[in-house]
Amino acid sequence: MAWATVEQVRNVTGKDFTEETIALASSIIDTFSGADEELPEDAISGVDRRHLRRATAWQCFFAVKPGLVEERENASTVTSDTQSITREDRADVFLHPLARRELASLSWIGTRTVLVPRVDVRSQERNFLNERSDPAGFGGEGAIP
Repeated sequence: MAWATVEQVRNVTGKDFTEETIALASSIIDTFSGADEELPEDAISGVDRRHLRRATAWQCFFAVKPGLVEERENASTVTSDTQSITREDRADVFLHPLARRELASLSWIGTRTVLVPRVDVRSQERNFLNERSDPAGFGGEGAIP
């Protein structure tokens, strides 16, 4: 089962694609997103499913690209006459730019900010691993003469 149906792809792209093309596009999206369309409905949020559906729809344009799966393209820089093409990475060969943009919007893709709680100085004073909390270490009560 693909992330999108024929009708959903038509609504996004305005073009008709076969179910085989949509299935190929969906499997490519699975590979790049790390998602699995066989997961239960509640395993992926509705917003993420929408991004995967739209990414599959846009990927259909590249799924019909001749030689996409059968042939390898290794070149990162191509020069012909006075024009040069440099790819940012290998995903440019396989992923449609709008599909790539939809994948970047997935909740599990990209960087995240981790908020670390502020360390309370007083908690450091009561920490038995902290030397400052040991009065014996500073010649205070309980210090060895």
